[in-house]
Amino acid sequence: MDQTKVAQDEQAAQAKSGDEESKVMPDSGELVYEAKKARKKAQAAQAEVEELQSKIKAIEDAKLKEKEDWKELSQRYEEENKSLKQDAELGRKLVDRLKSEAVESLPEEGRKFAEGMDVEKAMDFAKYFDNVNQPVTTNESASSPVPTDSRNPFTEMTKEERQGNWSQIIQSYLGKN
Repeated sequence: MDQTKVAQDEQAAQAKSGDEESKVMPDSGELVYEAKKARKKAQAAQAEVEELQSKIKAIEDAKLKEKEDWKELSQRYEEENKSLKQDAELGRKLVDRLKSEAVESLPEEGRKFAEGMDVEKAMDFAKYFDNVNQPVTTNESASSPVPTDSRNPFTEMTKEERQGNWSQIIQSYLGKN
């Protein structure tokens, strides 16, 4: 009787440890769900921070206007304007380079049309032109050669030659030769 009780206790202990392991190792679907939830919260918090920063800046600007501290406000706008001009100049350079690369990749007849296009259209035109000029592979271009010799060596062999070369004959008919 004691042995059965000990065996039952061991099985119960194993079942409890199995339950604990399943609690420790959550389902991967739950982990993905939690990660998505955390990512959405972080994105919402980031958006809220940006919104609050813009509101703070607007409040500071309003205070400066009330105090009639135009000089400081003017300096702030000048600094912002300088950084925006630098970004705009960099953007123009990138756009010009992209357009020139797209136009240079075209042959002469395509360059005439691409010169008057904006950057996006010129890039799309260059991609289209590259796709049009690529050869299309078909099954016809990879066909097997047609045998020029119309004679059949099988009929010209004797019975002994056929038996001796039987594996070669089978391979030639299967096309593995």
